[in-house]
Amino acid sequence: PKNYKMKVEGKKTLKAREEFVLLIKPLKKIGMDILVEAPKPVFFTPTYRCVDFFNKYNEICRFGFDVDKEFFLSYREPVLNQIRHIEDTGLISLWDPADLLCSKDKCSALIDGEPVFFDGDHLTELGNKMVYDSFIKAIH
Repeated sequence: PKNYKMKVEGKKTLKAREEFVLLIKPLKKIGMDILVEAPKPVFFTPTYRCVDFFNKYNEICRFGFDVDKEFFLSYREPVLNQIRHIEDTGLISLWDPADLLCSKDKCSALIDGEPVFFDGDHLTELGNKMVYDSFIKAIH
């Protein structure tokens, strides 16, 4: 829904970021590279419950399979800012598949009737194929 807002609490967010940095520093110290995935779209309709014709009018399917891209980008921005802050320390690298999963105006759980997302936020085989090359490039 368009009026859905995420509440971000400053002190708790800072503490979580500090704890994350403390956890990954020893890994970086022993030579591990850490890749963090940027938040993917989250859909209010679980695809697997709503793609079949007999579930079309199920109440859980009322929000449809699309999310406005501007909404998605603004919804994830507070989390992405925290990840970027840690990325700036050199401790992690960021991988962001958003442009591969969304068009210019919207993110859709279906492409040509085929599910890209299994539920609200997990990729299907098709979704994984869409981001595969980018992911392989990011880990190399």
